[in-house]
Amino acid sequence: MLIRPIRTKMNEDGFVLPLCVIISFFIIAFALHMTILLQNEQEFKKESDLSFRFNEVTQLGLFDIKKNLAENELPTSGSFIYDDGIVNFQMANSTNIEREIFMTVSIDGHEQKSKFYYDTEKGGITKWIDGI
Repeated sequence: MLIRPIRTKMNEDGFVLPLCVIISFFIIAFALHMTILLQNEQEFKKESDLSFRFNEVTQLGLFDIKKNLAENELPTSGSFIYDDGIVNFQMANSTNIEREIFMTVSIDGHEQKSKFYYDTEKGGITKWIDGI
């Protein structure tokens, strides 16, 4: 008499392995997608912070330049050093009424250059050219 081992056949016909592979693929694809989104958000935050810092240092530099121009104490070139960055300026083609000023803002090795015209009679900026 031949004894056969007891087997329970579930008749899967190769269903579980492909299903596990497909589910694993979707989980890995989702994780990869979320990692890429996180990296993009981190780069965006870095650029936004740098842009905010540029605007802040530019405003500080403009305030000091305008204050010194109003008092007629601004040299033809110089620098203002702040906690977040450095503002370099150079005056060119100045007349008694209007002064042309080149300004460079430097933060962490990045630079932003601008040029503006200051009207001494009105006491304000008449024209602004960014990114020269």
